[in-house]
Amino acid sequence: MGTEVNAAPRTNAAEEIVEEGAMTVADATAFSGLGRTRLYNAMATGRLAFIQYGRRRLIPRKALRELLAEELVGGESDLTNLD
Repeated sequence: MGTEVNAAPRTNAAEEIVEEGAMTVADATAFSGLGRTRLYNAMATGRLAFIQYGRRRLIPRKALRELLAEELVGGESDLTNLD
């Protein structure tokens, strides 16, 4: 049984995703404010990469930040027009 990175091939890109470490689903919910169901759905649809060791899933920090960035509403242009 080996380490498997789902939703990403074993390339330098996959290594970059896990470079900063990974967190449990419980830690990811606390960090992101997203619920477990939403995270599991994102993993199931391939929107959120994860590492699976047996039944345990770990979410790379970079992958979670990328998912949150996709959900960002507005942007810097909205923030600069607050005058």
